[in-house]
Amino acid sequence: MRRLSVILAVCLTLVCTGCASAASQPSGAATLTGGEASPPLTGSALLGDRAVSEIADSGIKVSDNTAEAETAANTTAPEIKGPESTAVGIKMPTDTATSANKAPTSTASRTEPPEIIASAGNPASPAAGKPIICIDAGHQGKGNNDKEPIAPGSKTMKPKVSSGTRGIATGKPEYKLTLEVALKLEKALADDYKVVMIRRSNEVNITNRERAIRCNNAEADLVLRIHADGSDNKSVQGMSFLYPSAKSRYTRDIAQESLAAAKVLSEAILRETAAKSKGLIPRDDLTGFNWSKVPSVLIEMGFMTNRKEDRLLSTPEYQDKIVKGIKAGLDLYFNPG
Repeated sequence: MRRLSVILAVCLTLVCTGCASAASQPSGAATLTGGEASPPLTGSALLGDRAVSEIADSGIKVSDNTAEAETAANTTAPEIKGPESTAVGIKMPTDTATSANKAPTSTASRTEPPEIIASAGNPASPAAGKPIICIDAGHQGKGNNDKEPIAPGSKTMKPKVSSGTRGIATGKPEYKLTLEVALKLEKALADDYKVVMIRRSNEVNITNRERAIRCNNAEADLVLRIHADGSDNKSVQGMSFLYPSAKSRYTRDIAQESLAAAKVLSEAILRETAAKSKGLIPRDDLTGFNWSKVPSVLIEMGFMTNRKEDRLLSTPEYQDKIVKGIKAGLDLYFNPG
């Protein structure tokens, strides 16, 4: 009986020892995978001791990406002077270091035919960024009564270029008067605008269609057609400002902008010259308008068939006032602020 008690005591001791050993094992520390226990996960990175050791030996830095990004954002980049930097042994364009803080710069520019640039008289330094004004001094030394279409695809034909009117008191032909004013205007605009001249001589043969196409090719921001008026009624006088009609399918795309320019120009010119106004007049029958793809305004400076106005138009002082008014109008139109 005593032997049996001893045997039972020994068994109970062995059983309790086993339970205590099992209780001392960490909960969830071993997961059986393919008959083997995975190593325990340690730290917030959940890396095993071996993995941590290998990373440390490789020299790789394990860090918080968010903290690094904030640190980088608050770090001032070294100043780079001159067009290139060799501070770290690498050639780098200056803009590379500051590109993140710079607004994008537009690289768009106008491409102009060589003959247009040459005609502006300054081929070496095109006026990048300046408004392009195409000045068309009306008519020419000899008219051309051959016919051309009044508009693209139109069957209606008109003379290529007429001779214009003539001064009743001065005897001066319109083509001479318009060129006098146009050349003065070119000079007045030279500093602030890129000027394209259709003609600088009376001895040319350029049709109305060709004049419009040249201004189109120059990608003009505005065409100024310089003319003078005539009438059978010798008492009629005053300035008119013509623009392409919005009702014409040939000019409706440029009508609104042309009218806006005509309004500003007319007010400035009339204010400077104190001339009588005959208003803003839409036209759909002018070849020069119908072939134009860019905004266009035709300025009728006055009536050469009126003696008083004819004499006035030929005086340098009055021509200067017209030019000054045009320049003021253009400045206001292109820089309304």
